[in-house]
Amino acid sequence: MRALLKVIAWIVGVFVAVVIAAAVLIPIFVNPNDYKPQIEALVKAKTGRQLTLHGDIELSVFPWLGLRLGPTLLSNPPGFPGAPFAKVASGELRVKLLPLLDKRVELGTVVLDGLVLNLERNRNGRTNWAGFGRPGVETRPTSTESARGGGVPPVEAPPIAALAIGGVRVLDATLRWDDRRSGARVEVRNLNLTTGAIRPGRSFHVALGFALTGKDLPKPGVKVRLRSAVTFDLGRRTLTLKGLVVDLGDLHLTGDVSGTQVLSAPHLRGRFKIADFDPRRLFPELGLPVPRTADPKALTNASAELGFVSTPDRLTVDPLRLTLDDTHLTGRFAVRRFARPSVSFALDVDRLDLDRYLPPPAKGRGGKAPAGRVPAVPATPGGAAAAGAAGTLPVGALRKFDLEGTLRIGELTAFKLHSKDLRVTVRSRNGDLRVHPATARLYGGTYSGDIGLNAGTRVPRLSMNEHLEGVQVGALVRDLAGVRKVSGTGDLYARLTARGDDVARLRRTLDGKVGLALKNGVFEGVNLTHVVCTAWALYKRRPPPPAALPRTEFGSLTATAAITGGVLRNRDLLLTSPALRATGAGTANLVNRTLDYGIEATFLDPVQCGAGAPSGRLKGLTVPVRVTGTFRQPRFRVDLAAVLKNEVRRKVERKLERQLRKKLPKGIPRGLENLFR
Repeated sequence: MRALLKVIAWIVGVFVAVVIAAAVLIPIFVNPNDYKPQIEALVKAKTGRQLTLHGDIELSVFPWLGLRLGPTLLSNPPGFPGAPFAKVASGELRVKLLPLLDKRVELGTVVLDGLVLNLERNRNGRTNWAGFGRPGVETRPTSTESARGGGVPPVEAPPIAALAIGGVRVLDATLRWDDRRSGARVEVRNLNLTTGAIRPGRSFHVALGFALTGKDLPKPGVKVRLRSAVTFDLGRRTLTLKGLVVDLGDLHLTGDVSGTQVLSAPHLRGRFKIADFDPRRLFPELGLPVPRTADPKALTNASAELGFVSTPDRLTVDPLRLTLDDTHLTGRFAVRRFARPSVSFALDVDRLDLDRYLPPPAKGRGGKAPAGRVPAVPATPGGAAAAGAAGTLPVGALRKFDLEGTLRIGELTAFKLHSKDLRVTVRSRNGDLRVHPATARLYGGTYSGDIGLNAGTRVPRLSMNEHLEGVQVGALVRDLAGVRKVSGTGDLYARLTARGDDVARLRRTLDGKVGLALKNGVFEGVNLTHVVCTAWALYKRRPPPPAALPRTEFGSLTATAAITGGVLRNRDLLLTSPALRATGAGTANLVNRTLDYGIEATFLDPVQCGAGAPSGRLKGLTVPVRVTGTFRQPRFRVDLAAVLKNEVRRKVERKLERQLRKKLPKGIPRGLENLFR
């Protein structure tokens, strides 16, 4: 036994001596640079690309089979002139010798210094990496690759049973993406990647930092830092990121991601959380302008949390939780067919004050904001929203995707309108958008609407069929238009169409019908009784009556109108109150916001024209009132000539009545004495 052990020890000693001798002698007698032409020819045969080894190759053998490369570059395939596909300033790769005998590959730390990788897609959709390793194969993208924007062919697992890497270090790398088809160009600079030891089935840590730049990015050199624990199984093609952390300026993202089929058709699942951040601080860090908002305290706090599942042709985000200032959103959404997206969603918002995020109002003369504004379309929530959105709606984008979903908002302020319990269902196919049903509670009443925007035609077409029931019209008009001209409780409807992609065109092409029915209301700005009394005093050459509140109370007010080319025409206005009855007809030009309207007020009872006794002589008198001017500053003028004509007619009628009474015999049928009244 002792002899056997001695023999074994001798054999082992000889083997070790041989290995040590080889490790010393091979680098001396073998110059790897002599094999550069063979290496370059082998790469050419395997990839179809030209490998150029500019620097010396340094070789070591024991205990690591090591290879150090100097400046090296790999060319692009035919059809991609210019910069090479990849180049590296230096690289280092080491493999342990003894584990190879057991079919195990144990690499040391792989080092790439000064890597520059140029990824391109030409105008025909070909990428400079598709078909890599298949010389002579046309590198046109498959239909699936085209839909995903190109991709890398599946990589087969190596035949060796196990592959272990001591780590990866990429220093000062640059990655460029140049899409000649879309014109997009993005560059990643100063990329530094460090990993821990990579063992099959075990997690390893990754730290990554880089700076983004490019013509489509607002600010060059936006710094991104990433770190995570990674588990990657090449054989099973699975990937897991645990404790992922991404820092982008003031934005701090954490999460976990797991994936299968990651080398062919990635299926990913994960959760992300974005901690509270200040968007107003983040925008300048990204080189973006801070939006001007009506409320300077808007856009100061935001956060998000979501879960997602993605496949090559679908992305689902569920659950979704977003916070922006005082607004909290929950729900889900999904995107299918990325080539032509189809978006579905179900979102709930507790409260949203949209006016906070709109641009501040334009300054008027003297540096002050105008006191009020006039809606581009009749005062309905859908009309206001359509008018506000149409000026900024990306009609071109609406034609490129489909949309279907529901939105619920507990409290909404938009374009000065306040509403609660808003419920809308949205559907869009090929640019034809419909919002129906749309319901809300507002101003003591209810709203229902059916709104359509067909952007699939050359000129977008807007349609609205909206109803307001039991609303406080005074508060609604005050908030929407900034004016206090009418109040009361009532119903309104609007069935309108318009064509165009901005507010001005919509206003010029507005057609349809509107109607209203109010009760127990007030017209602000004019006191019809006082106007008549003033005209009567002028006619009688008497002192004018004392001042009175400029308001006319009414019991009911009804009207319908037709709108053609942005001009509203009404012929059936009817106002009734205990003291008078008024009818009206005329036009309201919604394009230049002017009025040309006539009102005829007839007094039903004696009228108090000051401190004196009731003036019975005004009973039955019809007074024409002309309304002109603008929506914000209407002017009221009594037609004195018509008043005089009416008064002369009344005098003639009374005189004829007295004469008729004298001549008619007694006992005539009751009522004929009022024949001329």
